[in-house]
Amino acid sequence: MLKLTTVLLLLLGYHHSFATNYYVSITGSDSNNGTSTSTPWQTISKVNTVNFSPGDNLYFKGGETFPGNIYLSSSDGNSATIIFTISSYGTGRATINAGNSYGISAYNTQGIRIENLILNGSGMSTNTQDGLSFYADLAGNVKLKGLSFDNIEVRNFGKTGVKIGSWNGNTGYENMTLNNLVVYDNLWDGILVYGFIGYNNYVGYPHKNVTITNCVSYNNPGIADPNAIRGNGIVLSNTDGGLIQNCKAYNNGANNVHCGGPGGIWVYDAKGIIIQYNESYSNHSTSTCDGLGFDLDGGSINCIMQYNYSHDNDGGGFLMGQMANGRPWKNNICRYNVSQNDGRHNAAAITLFKEGATTVMDSCFVYNNTVYITPAANNNSEAAFKITTWYTGITNVKVYNNIFVTTGGVPLVDVPSGYSGYFAGNLYWSSGSTFLIKYQGANYNSLSAWRTATNNEMVGSTATGITADPLLTSIGAGGTLNPNPTNTLTAYQLQTGSAAIDSGLNLASTFGMSIGANDYWGDPTLSGSNYDIGADETGSITNFNAPTPAGNLLASNIYPNPVQQQLHIKDDQQLIGSVYTIYDNIGRMILSGRIDAENIAIDMSNFKTGVYLLRLGDNHLTQTFKVIKE
Repeated sequence: MLKLTTVLLLLLGYHHSFATNYYVSITGSDSNNGTSTSTPWQTISKVNTVNFSPGDNLYFKGGETFPGNIYLSSSDGNSATIIFTISSYGTGRATINAGNSYGISAYNTQGIRIENLILNGSGMSTNTQDGLSFYADLAGNVKLKGLSFDNIEVRNFGKTGVKIGSWNGNTGYENMTLNNLVVYDNLWDGILVYGFIGYNNYVGYPHKNVTITNCVSYNNPGIADPNAIRGNGIVLSNTDGGLIQNCKAYNNGANNVHCGGPGGIWVYDAKGIIIQYNESYSNHSTSTCDGLGFDLDGGSINCIMQYNYSHDNDGGGFLMGQMANGRPWKNNICRYNVSQNDGRHNAAAITLFKEGATTVMDSCFVYNNTVYITPAANNNSEAAFKITTWYTGITNVKVYNNIFVTTGGVPLVDVPSGYSGYFAGNLYWSSGSTFLIKYQGANYNSLSAWRTATNNEMVGSTATGITADPLLTSIGAGGTLNPNPTNTLTAYQLQTGSAAIDSGLNLASTFGMSIGANDYWGDPTLSGSNYDIGADETGSITNFNAPTPAGNLLASNIYPNPVQQQLHIKDDQQLIGSVYTIYDNIGRMILSGRIDAENIAIDMSNFKTGVYLLRLGDNHLTQTFKVIKE
């Protein structure tokens, strides 16, 4: 006779032991059992008649198109730990052709993985639903677990491409991942995670630990609805703990008319969210608000924006602001980001705003960013750093070690009357125009005048801040990096002789702050005798390795000189007159020149840590080498 504990274990493992693989192919038949590739089902209609158990797998044949709409209820999967998977089999991804309705819709269930599929609607003007939708409204503040979405393309839907949310107190999803989603040409939004907002009664969060990585959201234009924000790239809200990383958002929001949103990548009513290594650009709005690049919006607490690249957005590059009725906005950080020509229609490169007379917006830390901004024909209120005139009461604003470069008379700083901030250790450069800072109703045409009048750029009795050309590489020409990662940006690095090098404040010792470990390009945040100003921390080369050349490169003598931060090419006239070219590890040309002597020295002081390829001569002799900087 079996012991009771053994019987219980057998019963608990029952579903997992008898999990089934199901297959669907357009050449199959719904009268088949569907349990092998030789006896597949044929239609989504058949799929919708089956309640799938935890551990089951549902596979659609890759390369084939299946008309219909997949609906999942609480009878499908619904185990937090034993996962039900929907995917493709064979070669390529299967397409779910949703027509005018949804692609996949799920209600009050968990433990589901969806991967390797294409969800296709009939088009923004004809489809009336979301592409991939999960919704929960269970009573009792339930956390549903085990949701993951990977390698899915979602397009041509009349509402939101990927919409995941809940609306019953703090019921929501926990430990959810969205990875490698490509979401585009959807009318309302790209990717949206939302939850119940209990205005004036905020306790807890519906969602917990949400990860969005390697996703691309573009061409989601929104609609002309004055009562709704439409046209967002990626939005994460009502969430405690999360990450948005290595994502791209662009060309969203063109049809939005609502003042307040949309944007490329942003969060609101969120705690402990990190937004990093993303590129957000050319996002739009036809209203007088937003079209932003990145944003820590209303109710954000302990969130960080870092290592991001924002450029050419209609709205601000990096916004931080509070909404009416929001829970307190507190202790948020914007650091080691790059902004190029944001604020083409609204706001400024870095913008703060507050809505609501009694709402709390406290402790905003902005440091080691690099900003470049030129005049915009459709925005006469631009600035490198700006606080919007709206509701006062923004407290403890700290702005340290940033590079602010403007042209054409654009103000470096614009802080209106009734507002304040503390600025220290920044570099200001009005390229080709007069220095201009607007502060509390007065205009200042020199750093010293502003310092004297306001006590900004003073730490105790020590004057800080610099007015100088920062000598940035390829300033204004950062371009678009997509699909390459953000650290492939070759613009905005400090050149040798820059006044920003070793001129920053030590924020840890001076203000007791805990700063990031790396700069925008991944180098340590302290690489020299002192911290640098801006998003780039330069350093001296400590390891510069060029292995002994092989094959037909033996005639050349290639050797590094870490002390002088140079790469030497010495040759007995064999390569004189030919060209050398250096590429980074993803094939981008970094440097090129002509070998005009038997011994040339290539300056490597601006090279970041990484592996490079040296190509010599017309016959493309090649050699790799590695630079390590500390």
